[in-house]
Amino acid sequence: MMILIVAWLVLLCAIWASAAQPACAGAADEPVLVPLHDGPESTALSIYGTSPESPDGKRICYVRYRELSGRDWQSRADAELWVCDRDLTNHRKLFEVNVHNHNGANAMWIDNARVAFESASGIHVLKVDTGEPLRGPIARHIGHDAHEHKILFAPGGGAGTNSAVSERGIYELDCDTGKIRQIISSAKIAEFLTEKLGEEYTPRIGLAHLQFSPDGRRISFRLGRRRVATVRSDGTGLTIFPGEKPMHFLWYDSNTLMGADFGVRDGNPNNHEYRRWTPDGRFIETLAGPITHGAASPDRQWYAGESTSYDGKPIRLVLYRRGRTQPMATLMEHSFDYVTWQLRAHVNPSFSRDGKRVYFLQAVSNEKFRAVYVDMSRYIVEASREAGDDERGGGN
Repeated sequence: MMILIVAWLVLLCAIWASAAQPACAGAADEPVLVPLHDGPESTALSIYGTSPESPDGKRICYVRYRELSGRDWQSRADAELWVCDRDLTNHRKLFEVNVHNHNGANAMWIDNARVAFESASGIHVLKVDTGEPLRGPIARHIGHDAHEHKILFAPGGGAGTNSAVSERGIYELDCDTGKIRQIISSAKIAEFLTEKLGEEYTPRIGLAHLQFSPDGRRISFRLGRRRVATVRSDGTGLTIFPGEKPMHFLWYDSNTLMGADFGVRDGNPNNHEYRRWTPDGRFIETLAGPITHGAASPDRQWYAGESTSYDGKPIRLVLYRRGRTQPMATLMEHSFDYVTWQLRAHVNPSFSRDGKRVYFLQAVSNEKFRAVYVDMSRYIVEASREAGDDERGGGN
C-alpha cells in the first residue's frame, strides 16, 4: 500500500511540474521567443538600438511586409506600419509604406502619441490613435531616435521636397511646429575633412546614422562608409573620430560613444568586442564581447548583438553582462544567412524602455523573418544572484 501511495505522489508531482512550464518553452535553459505577430507576413522593427516601444512602454510599433524587397539597396517592397499594445493586443494598421527589408520603416516614437517613420515618399509623422498625418512627407534619410520632439535627417535628393531643404547636410525637424533647421551643411563638413585629413572630399559625401546624444547637445553621424564624426547641435565643434569608425556606433552617454571594434586604432585587438570611446577616439573600456549590430539596456548593464560577423553563419544573438566578454546567454541561433545578410534583414536588437525585454529579428527561413522579443527577467535574477554571491565571497 505504501509503495502505491509513493508512486501516486511521484506521478502527481510530475504532472504538476509539467503543467507549470510555459506551453511555448523548449528546454529549461532555452529562451522563449515571442513573436509580435505570428501571421504569414514577415515583420520587422526599426534600426539597431532604437526601441520599438513608446516612451511609456505601453505600445509597440512594427512593420508587416506584403512581400520582401530584393538584394540591391534601391529595391523596395510594399508593407504596412502597425501598432499594438505591449501585451500584443489591439493591433492596428497605421500607414501603408514602401520600404527596404533593411531597418523596416526606421520608425521612432516622438512621444506616447506620435511616431515618425520613412517611406519611399519621404519622412512622415503620424498621430497614433487616429492615423492622422501631422508632418511630411519631407526628404528621406531619417536618423535614429527623437529628442524632445525633434528628429534628424540628411537629405540626399529625391523624394519629399521642402523649401527649407535647399542643400545637402544635417537637418532637424521640430515635430511640434514643423520648423526645419539646418544644423550643418555637407559643404562645411567636406571643407573641414579636406583641411583636417589632407584628402579631397566633396559635399556629396554620405551622411547616415544621425543620432542625438542623450542630452541633445551633440549629434553623431557616419561619414561615408568608414568614419564617424560628432557636432554640436548648433553646428559648431565638428570632431572626427580618428581612423576607422566603431561599427554600428551609438551614444553610451552624452559624452562617449560605444560600438563594435572592427578596426579602431586604440591599441586593442580588432576582435569585434563592444567598447566605449570619447568622440575624439580615446579608449575608455570594454563593455561586452564580440558584436556586429549591438544595443545596450537603458542602465547600460546589458548588451545584445550577433556574435557573428557580416556574412557569417550561424547567426547567433547573444546577451552579455556589462564588462563580460563571454555571453551570459544565447537568445537565438539560426543559419538563414541569405535573408539575414543578402536581403539585409539584420538582427537589429534593441531593449524595452524598462530594460526587461530584448527585441530583435529572427529569420525563420530564407524567405521570411519576424520581429520577436525575449523576456530578460530570468537573466536579471540570475545576475543579481551572482552579484550577491560575489559580495559574500562565493563568486569566481
